[in-house]
Amino acid sequence: MSIIINPYRFTSPWVPTDISGCVLWLDTENPGGRHYITANGDAKITTGVNDPFGDSNGVGTFDGSGDYLSSVDSDDWQNIKTVEGWFRFASLSVENTLFGQGQPTNERAWLLKRENGYLRFFYSTDGTGWTDAQVFNYSWTPTLNQWYHLAATIDGASSKLWVDGNNVSTDTIGSINNASAIMTIAGYWNPIIQEFDGQISNVRYSDSIRYTANFTPPTEAFTTDSNTVFLAPMTGNNNSTVFVDEAKPDDTGNQYSYNDSSGNYSHIRESTNPPTSQFDEINSLSVIRGDGTNDKLANAIGLSQPCTIFIVAKVTASTSDNPLFGDSNLWVGLDDSEYANAYAGSDVNDSTDHSASFKLFTYKIDGASSVLYVNGAQVATGDVGAGDIAAMNLFYEGTNYTAGDIGDVIGCNSALSDGDRGDAETYLNEKFSIY
Repeated sequence: MSIIINPYRFTSPWVPTDISGCVLWLDTENPGGRHYITANGDAKITTGVNDPFGDSNGVGTFDGSGDYLSSVDSDDWQNIKTVEGWFRFASLSVENTLFGQGQPTNERAWLLKRENGYLRFFYSTDGTGWTDAQVFNYSWTPTLNQWYHLAATIDGASSKLWVDGNNVSTDTIGSINNASAIMTIAGYWNPIIQEFDGQISNVRYSDSIRYTANFTPPTEAFTTDSNTVFLAPMTGNNNSTVFVDEAKPDDTGNQYSYNDSSGNYSHIRESTNPPTSQFDEINSLSVIRGDGTNDKLANAIGLSQPCTIFIVAKVTASTSDNPLFGDSNLWVGLDDSEYANAYAGSDVNDSTDHSASFKLFTYKIDGASSVLYVNGAQVATGDVGAGDIAAMNLFYEGTNYTAGDIGDVIGCNSALSDGDRGDAETYLNEKFSIY
């Protein structure tokens, strides 16, 4: 896996969240979305419990009775070298699976769990059993309602188990079966068994050995890097069931979510037909690419008029409308002539073909006072109608799919002043070098 780092440095420290009305910022430098995470049972994010770092931005909460997270089979689950996370036990049972991959019959791979008073790593070489391949039999009874950093490093005869940075056991882990099974957190398989009761924060899987000697546990939340293949911080709004992976996909890999960097957790996701990540497409930055057939990202969050939407995009010409953002009530993008277009009951557009190259599109949506800009210049005004976005989509508005690339998207819940609009356009142009 490799990640393209943009060497460009902005001349101003301004960022989109400096606008008081910024409610959405899809940032190509922090997109996340390597895997899709499904919340099962009553698994949710809660903000009433401080995370291991003393913050209240959310933790995953599981009640020990059918609550767990899952993600479909991936080669990443077989290529891991370090698995880790923070766990806070609310109660203890005979078996508490923390995370792993496998099916109880013939698709077993690996598990980290607490069982019969021991912290253990289980693995299977053939997929059918692992009773004789359990390692790290470390006697351990955690104190309830206390955060612990737990980790395992998979390194042949030097494999190690870690509790709060201390190497508590060293053992041999051999070849792990390449299972065709889901990965689970807070329980094992489906229907779920061996559930965990408590809170979880910052689960990370890496394709490198992170720890070789005793260490001080992290004092801040993990951030993704080139060796991160899965990172679930479990932050979000209270009672949300939207858990996202902050690890970045490989080049041309599926982009299962485009994570919101505004602090509002308005993540846009898709489990079955996601777009793909494309590295180094513009100014050494990545974009997401829709195929125009069925690729999209979506959420159930709306955006009402008046609003202002900024999109860096390159659209492939087509004979139908090319929605970039919105839904059937209000969408912005290009029309079937590839003209900049906004629709909220009526169309407002210019008369220039904007396909085939990256442009910065700005849509100030405010009924009869709506204004469209391309690369910072006003191109159209008019009455778009009164529609509001009920549920955000990228590459789709309910009927048509768009083929093309999208970089950053910024959404604001007001018709911005020329000053604020200009700041956002300057920021995006400096970032992407569009005009």
